Amino acid sequence: MLCSGSAVFCQTEPVEVHVRSFDGVYTAAALRKPPGEKPMPAILFLHGGVGGSAFAALKSMTRARVPDYFLKRGFVIMAADYRGYHFGEDEIQDALAAVRQLESYPYVDKKRIAIIGGSHGGYLAAMAATRTPLAAVVSLAGLTDIEDMFFDWAQEFRKGIRDYEDWRNKLTARSESARESRIATEFGKIPPGTAVKLPQAGTPPYQIEVELAWRFGARRELYRDISVKENASRIKCPLLFLVGGNDKLRFAGKALVDDLKARGATAVYSEHEGMDHGFYWGAEQNPPRQFHDALKVMTDFVERAFSLKAE
Repeated sequence: MLCSGSAVFCQTEPVEVHVRSFDGVYTAAALRKPPGEKPMPAILFLHGGVGGSAFAALKSMTRARVPDYFLKRGFVIMAADYRGYHFGEDEIQDALAAVRQLESYPYVDKKRIAIIGGSHGGYLAAMAATRTPLAAVVSLAGLTDIEDMFFDWAQEFRKGIRDYEDWRNKLTARSESARESRIATEFGKIPPGTAVKLPQAGTPPYQIEVELAWRFGARRELYRDISVKENASRIKCPLLFLVGGNDKLRFAGKALVDDLKARGATAVYSEHEGMDHGFYWGAEQNPPRQFHDALKVMTDFVERAFSLKAE
């Protein structure tokens, strides 16, 4: 630990944390905290993409610009992983387990825990808010309407699989690595003339569609069960949806915020002109002005929510 002046400017080395989920599976996390044992506010950071990050990546995330900024403002920060399925109850429960882990620390104020997540992490942040009380949630271009985004695509994928049920049953019996290999080699061709534009093989959207087609089939209700849109009435904490002006996810995010406001919830929509997906982490050496504007919006939102919660 290297400190200069006050706790606000204290740097701490991240420590590895094992988080036990609902079914006994352990996921990785990394933790940093300011000095002192008095209960402090805490933020759980959830990365984008899919689960499966190693400790080294999570430690690096806690040192990244946004988490490090909040650490210097006196927040306990944790970067947590979740299992590698593309959507579903398990990964939501992994995020909730990380919240419970934070709650277990005596130096964390249990009434002032927030989640900040980007992209898939932003989706999980909002879904966690439908399951447990939180002080605030910041969804950075999170996915909100899983049914609308993926159901039709997944049904088109199913049309391209010969003897689908037999394929699915055999697939479930194989290992993860073999399953990925079989997906790549045995997936049939999509029928010509389809009106749905399907993602290119090997891309993340392709992998998501195969995963959902494999697990959910044609059961539309399963897509709704894991959709933020369909569970919005259960979000009681303040929610910020922050997104770039070039990001296609902005439309569904704006609709979610409008819905929450109509329900009487505290919700804020913040769009930043000219920015693409992922700008909100400020990964560049010299981030654009819009990143700094976004960071201020995040900070003001979280600190105000925490202040209100403390009252």
